[in-house]
Amino acid sequence: MLAALVFINGLVRLILPVNITKAVGLWFRGKYLGMAMGISAMGVGLGLMLGPMISATVLSPWLGGWRNVLYMIGGVSLGVGILLLIFGKDPEAIVLDGRTAQKVPFRQAFSKLVRNKALWLLAVAAMFRIGSIAGMTGYLPLYLRDKGWAPASADGTLAVFFAVSTICVIPISLLSDRIRSRKAILIPGLIAPAISLSLIPSVSPAGVWVLMIITGIFMDSFMATMVTSLLETEGVGTVYAGTAIGMVFTVTQIGSIVSPPLGNSLAAQNPGSAFYFWAALSAIGLVVMFFTTETGKRIVKIA
Repeated sequence: MLAALVFINGLVRLILPVNITKAVGLWFRGKYLGMAMGISAMGVGLGLMLGPMISATVLSPWLGGWRNVLYMIGGVSLGVGILLLIFGKDPEAIVLDGRTAQKVPFRQAFSKLVRNKALWLLAVAAMFRIGSIAGMTGYLPLYLRDKGWAPASADGTLAVFFAVSTICVIPISLLSDRIRSRKAILIPGLIAPAISLSLIPSVSPAGVWVLMIITGIFMDSFMATMVTSLLETEGVGTVYAGTAIGMVFTVTQIGSIVSPPLGNSLAAQNPGSAFYFWAALSAIGLVVMFFTTETGKRIVKIA
């Protein structure tokens, strides 16, 4: 039953972030788009930070087991959904060239976007990056426990990772708007995990904390900036935003699905080799990112 429920959840899991991201893009077009995406990503970061921080150590003992924790989280989600249904508003209609843009059928939108090279480059770069981070976050606490770390400390590295990301996402997204450059954020966002993950097997415990902080700086800000760049990409915009985001998120999920088991299979031979593999994925994403188009210069034009 648990496996069946996880499968059902997986079928609809991406619907929420895709539509929230599209809604943010519709509400906050132009020069405020990067910061708005950053604020949205901060909410994701808060959830990812609170999950490992309080679920097992606070909520589970308090509520009497992990099942009750899931009931509570489901109830909170249901409550938020009801509030959104009652009080949420659709953004204003999109006006292009003095005319209200019509809804574009999926087949037409997909046919147009599938030929957009810039979209695919962003998607592939993000796929390698997401694969790198997904593998690391699932494996790091287990790796550190095997190294003799206390469970609370091992889990705490991820909490710090997500906390730093949550703190930095808005300032970095705002910086991207100010300097009118997306790649100035995206490229360091790939350099950081490429270097940090490759160093984890060889550094001291204090070094692990430092590396997690460095990598966490760009965790959510990378995704917020990447989606902002996607919406600013020529041929995408707000009209095709939903389809474009859905296509990119679908590609990125390939990384999060394939990367963890591949890395874990390498860890069976050498526990540290998994980090080298995930660092290499970020390095590949970095190479792809250099071929993407800088969209930040278009901020004034679409504001």
